[in-house]
Amino acid sequence: MKKSLSLILRLIVLCLTYSFYFISEQINLYASRTYNTSLRLIVISLIIIVIAVLFALSVFKFRLEGKVQKIIFTVVISVFALAILLYPIGLMWRIPYYAITILDIFVCTAYIVELIADRKRNKD
Repeated sequence: MKKSLSLILRLIVLCLTYSFYFISEQINLYASRTYNTSLRLIVISLIIIVIAVLFALSVFKFRLEGKVQKIIFTVVISVFALAILLYPIGLMWRIPYYAITILDIFVCTAYIVELIADRKRNKD
């Protein structure tokens, strides 16, 4: 279970970062209807803190172990990175309710750098 926990935690972080825009838009709509801006600030800040804590745990505490996990995560991160790169093409088709945030780019880049650093560490 612990071996698969690192992969599951990374998938949760990726899914949370990609759904952050949609969640924040829903919170903004609710806050605009209720005129409660403090709720918006608290909830969005908590979501960012949760993503940051889970990201830190996934990088430092739960490292990828085993070749199969690294291959699976490489495929998953490749799909997410490809989605980031192809997003401007999707704008031409007017994809609704979805946007790439800086958080997505940061998390994807950090995971790719981690995979590259781990690969170089294993070569030495």
